[in-house]
Amino acid sequence: MMKVTVSEIPNEGLDFVEEEALELAEVKVVSPVRLKLRVEKVGNEVIVNGSVSAVVGLACSRCLKDFRKDFESSLSVVYHPVEELKEEEGHEVKTGELDIGFYSGDELDISELLKEQILLGIPIKPLCKDSCKGICIGCGADLNETACKCDTKGSGSSFDGLKNYFIERRKE
Repeated sequence: MMKVTVSEIPNEGLDFVEEEALELAEVKVVSPVRLKLRVEKVGNEVIVNGSVSAVVGLACSRCLKDFRKDFESSLSVVYHPVEELKEEEGHEVKTGELDIGFYSGDELDISELLKEQILLGIPIKPLCKDSCKGICIGCGADLNETACKCDTKGSGSSFDGLKNYFIERRKE
């Protein structure tokens, strides 16, 4: 885990180019996380700029197959001492302040920033490819590999069963 001691940041700043293994419960990181960071101290603020990249393992939301995706993100975060947050009561976070973080004591944990960047960069519905056809709702066949023989003309929607239920209820 990468930690920076705030009091040891020189006036000219620090440059980091590293690779670090990172484990996340939410997503599989299949390569070391590559980071290139510039860390500067201005007063009691710590400014972190740079980029992070890795290869992540995901499951396609259409065909359910596992695939790998290159991930890259640039970042720019300004860290303030957590004591400043305690002094301000009822501070409302504005849109321009979403890239602000806080550090406690004399230590800044960069690995938390890396985890956050990777999790925020993962698509909500990951696709193995844009043209993925998914799986058949009738038989479960992978439509990318084979054409299924299901009669899907009558089932225009997966809600047809529910629709038929209500039609039958009206007849009663």
